[in-house]
Amino acid sequence: MSRTLPGIIAALVILSAPAIEASPTVWRDTPRDVYVDGSLDRPAQILFADAPRRLAIFSDRFEEAVVLDLDAGKAFTSKRSRWSFAADRMSATTEDELKPRRVEDLHSTKSGIQMTKIGRHSITLTSHHSTAGPMSEETLFRDFPAWEAASRAYQPDPASVDALKKISEPTTVRIVMATWCGDSRASVPKVLETIREAANPMITTEIIGVGPDFDDPLGFIQKNRIINVPTVIVEKDSVELGRITETPATASVERDLAAIVDGTLPAHPGRIARTALLASGSYRIESATGDGEAVEDWEIFSTPSGGRLVHSVILRGKDVREIWQTLDRDGRTSFVELTDRTGSTTRRTRFRVGKEGVTAHSRGNTSGIIEQVTHLPGPFSFDTTALASLGFGLEQLRDLGRALDCYTIGDCGSTGQVTSLTINAVEEEFVDAGFGLRRANVYQSEGESLWVDAISGIALRRDAADGSRATLTGFVLY
Repeated sequence: MSRTLPGIIAALVILSAPAIEASPTVWRDTPRDVYVDGSLDRPAQILFADAPRRLAIFSDRFEEAVVLDLDAGKAFTSKRSRWSFAADRMSATTEDELKPRRVEDLHSTKSGIQMTKIGRHSITLTSHHSTAGPMSEETLFRDFPAWEAASRAYQPDPASVDALKKISEPTTVRIVMATWCGDSRASVPKVLETIREAANPMITTEIIGVGPDFDDPLGFIQKNRIINVPTVIVEKDSVELGRITETPATASVERDLAAIVDGTLPAHPGRIARTALLASGSYRIESATGDGEAVEDWEIFSTPSGGRLVHSVILRGKDVREIWQTLDRDGRTSFVELTDRTGSTTRRTRFRVGKEGVTAHSRGNTSGIIEQVTHLPGPFSFDTTALASLGFGLEQLRDLGRALDCYTIGDCGSTGQVTSLTINAVEEEFVDAGFGLRRANVYQSEGESLWVDAISGIALRRDAADGSRATLTGFVLY
């Protein structure tokens, strides 16, 4: 009897243990081009899943889904019924194993092209090349059925639809988008559904596609100052009333449309997550002759990760530079978005900062796309030309006790250059910042002096090597 007791106990444990349910695999729509027997299958939909990395092709040319297992180097078919699609068809889930059928070898190139054969049919999967130029809604939905499904599944805000119904004069909504763009896939179907539900004959919709290199149609891009997609422009009598650039400024794209029509669209709050407003203020920037040269207005927010988000707007005559910069807990830059507006020219550049350097991706309405990768193997600083963020992280740089690289964004704003920086001396003194004495840490480097508030870490004054001076004219701590 005693010999069987452990076995009985083990059996009871197994029977009483709760069943562990496997989490469903999530698949998401991804833009790729599919060629079947050398012919482009434009309406085919591609879904991507991670762990394992797989692509699923849904094409009318095959009864079953074609799955490309990128990790295993195999391709196979599986029943379509194993995928449960969301109402907008932009995602799907599978609950269990796909039970592969008709397994074949999958060949992948270094450039990201996948090739296989299912039965008598060859399949080639490449990066997506979107259609450039004007297109109709019917053409868009014919070539990308998932976009139509997403549009019909969307339920726009009723108040916004009512606002569009009340438009009594001819109005054009021009949608500039790209089928390779995730933000376009998220927003354009919603805009189209909102206009469809408004059913107002006074509203004319135009759709213009942008090519993958952002230089086609170049004339249209230059004339309309397009730097991001989607861009939704609302016009009346050939006069622009307002635009939505990339993401809405309010809670939804349809509320942005209604606000543009009403003339109440707020400034865009930016895409970067933030929590509380920590401080705000202004700088006056003077040239060596003492003339007023520029003004920088800024805000500093905390971020969910414990770092800071610095937002600066620099006005120099009619030229505007807007900067969003994220810094980690130690004051090190992790991301910068910089937008320059000079006359009819607009350029937006995003800088992503890693441990080994900086990657810059720039788009302008007159020069297309510029990319720069700068390798910086050692510690380095980052100068965006915004004064509000200069004081953060200096303590860590000073402790290095040696020269280090500094990545500096130039006047062009599209790329940066690397210079050597050495902090020669650090002192502490009281400085008159224009609104009272403040205790400041003084940093000196390469003929330049920087006074940083000892409590807040905000730069109070900067005397540059060229004789120019920037002075904090006022700030508020919240």
